[in-house]
Amino acid sequence: MNHLSYKTEYVDLEQGDQHGNYLAFIFYIDGKKIESEEYNPANCFDILDEDATNQNMIVLAHCGCGCWKCSSLVARVKYSFSNIVKWTVDELRYQHNPHTYTFDKEEYDRVIAQVINEAELEELENKVLKENQFLLRMTPDAYVFLFNDNQADEEYGYAYGDDESISIKDENGNDTDITFNIPDLSSWLNKYLWEVLAPCESGEMTIEELNKIFDWKSFHKQGIQIAIEIKKRLPENVFLKYSTPFEDGSRLLKHDIVIKTEQRYIDLVLNKII
Repeated sequence: MNHLSYKTEYVDLEQGDQHGNYLAFIFYIDGKKIESEEYNPANCFDILDEDATNQNMIVLAHCGCGCWKCSSLVARVKYSFSNIVKWTVDELRYQHNPHTYTFDKEEYDRVIAQVINEAELEELENKVLKENQFLLRMTPDAYVFLFNDNQADEEYGYAYGDDESISIKDENGNDTDITFNIPDLSSWLNKYLWEVLAPCESGEMTIEELNKIFDWKSFHKQGIQIAIEIKKRLPENVFLKYSTPFEDGSRLLKHDIVIKTEQRYIDLVLNKII
């Protein structure tokens, strides 16, 4: 079996007649970078491109003009067996000398979920910055868990509502009151309050001691499912991302998680991110 990994970095490369500054997605197989001198590394739009997804392809690097459909290095994805994923890496239009790799499905799905989420996060943050969209960050705190996360907004950092309801502006700028009625929400927030925050704040235990015994994986899996239910109840103009609290030393979540309610996205990302 091969091992897939990736990293991201901001690059400034020639693209067409100008330079392109963007977050690049760089893939590695068994620690070796997958690259070609002819192409520039993929960006968030390549990763999220529906045409590529529908053709069971992942764009690894795109043409120097900036468009992957012109020419690119791609991975053609095939689920060979229930527990194996196969990649055939070659050029989009000139399929010669392809390289084939196989991955453990569970490990592969988790890496791809992280890649897609980071692409979604980059696209979302650009949209919020350019269009001043309403962005909420969901993270547990003392009796609250939803915060304004748009740094350009005068209410940045402001906490909205509690575990029962929230008052927030809709797409027309009108205040709207939303009652959650999510049975597990209060118990999830209380679990953080009494098993994480209170022991650490009181000095009963250190953060290092807490992280040896607290089950962050189950906590985050439940939190993400609750976040999906929260997103379903929010106005369409409100974006949501899930964030781990300060005390979490598990490193299960390396980035904030973009929350969307489409079943395909839930299956591809939110059910597999950890």
